[in-house]
Amino acid sequence: MSPAKSRIGFHYFPDDHHYTQRDLDAWLPILQSLDAHWIALQAPPGRAIPEDFLRPLIERGMEPILHMPATVGSLSIRELAPLFQAYATWGVRHVVLYDRPNMRSSWTESGWLRGHLVERFIDHILPMLRLQRKVGLVPTFPPLTPGGDYWDTAFLGLALESLQRRGEREVLDSLALAFRGWTYGRPLDWGTGGQAAWPDAMPYRSTPGTQDHLGFRIFEWYAEICRQVFDRELPMIAIAGGAILDPEAHPRLERLAAEKTEAIVRWLQGDEVPESLVGYCFYPLSADASHAHHPLAWYRSPQEPAELVEACRRALASVEKRIRPAPKKIIRHYVLMPQTAARDAHADWDSLAPFAMAIKPTLGFSAEEARLAERVTLLGDRKAIPEELAEDLRASGCEVLRIDPRQEGAILQSIAKFATAGPSRQGA
Repeated sequence: MSPAKSRIGFHYFPDDHHYTQRDLDAWLPILQSLDAHWIALQAPPGRAIPEDFLRPLIERGMEPILHMPATVGSLSIRELAPLFQAYATWGVRHVVLYDRPNMRSSWTESGWLRGHLVERFIDHILPMLRLQRKVGLVPTFPPLTPGGDYWDTAFLGLALESLQRRGEREVLDSLALAFRGWTYGRPLDWGTGGQAAWPDAMPYRSTPGTQDHLGFRIFEWYAEICRQVFDRELPMIAIAGGAILDPEAHPRLERLAAEKTEAIVRWLQGDEVPESLVGYCFYPLSADASHAHHPLAWYRSPQEPAELVEACRRALASVEKRIRPAPKKIIRHYVLMPQTAARDAHADWDSLAPFAMAIKPTLGFSAEEARLAERVTLLGDRKAIPEELAEDLRASGCEVLRIDPRQEGAILQSIAKFATAGPSRQGA
């Protein structure tokens, strides 16, 4: 994966119910085909996301961001300590505690109404940030609601000042910021330059001719706050973001959102992105049909991509052609196996054994390795190995053949013919 693509990520599901092996088999190839480097996962505070779900993501170069939304004050350091330790041992680096602490709905009624709200929030979360750093996690400040019941830029500034005043140098030296990076229907350059460029921007009101931080460039305003407090910027990760449009003002909602998304993906891979913006997770990768955010989903199911997916692929392909030549083909023939249950894998290996001994291809499970091959045989149907991955391999200059070992009666003859075909052959 090229460094230019390392900022792209996805917020998985807006719930914590999709962490089975079947879910991993369905979504991991899709995430890889979209060059995702970050994946935000909603984590329950009372139990761990399965290690068997997290480790394959990490092993394939993805950074999980585990988010625990909860009412402020409801999380216990005693309960979280073993979770922190387990996650750090498995290779997780980011566990984000709480969500939108600048919103009344995130507090109990009595907690919200008492004075010194920001100081009390720091009192509560600081021991957990210290523990995260101690066990090897990155202490991460939770995402705020842009604007919000308590204006987010004021909340953030006071929180960082509190940490600075308390002498929490070790926490601040390793602190990251999670945020939400929505467009709110505005141009991508809305608010460029931060408060310094728009000094008339005021909380809770709009001034004619003045832009504010309620748009895609919110990270510039947050970075400016960091510099004002301790003269440097903190690494920032958009835990959720993308194009939000008003359906009444934009009847062609999905098409316009796709166009905006394509522009964001192109920008994220360009040279203008500040170093402090390390990750940007589009929201959500998928959502159950009953969920309120289902219309925003990139995929209705693994087989049903929205227009956003094709827009992202166009942006990835255009930048790929511009900044990186096609990978050198150092493998003659690669057979890509699906990441399925063990009993299926054993059956596939049994059917492949005679072919492997005769043709001697490279066999494996890595799409990255497959891109280095002149010819690639996909051993599985479109459910086991998504068609998006096949298209990605063709775009990388590979000749591709798909074989379903459960339906193909002459698997040995079919693959052998493909493996020895002339250079002009193009697989189906």
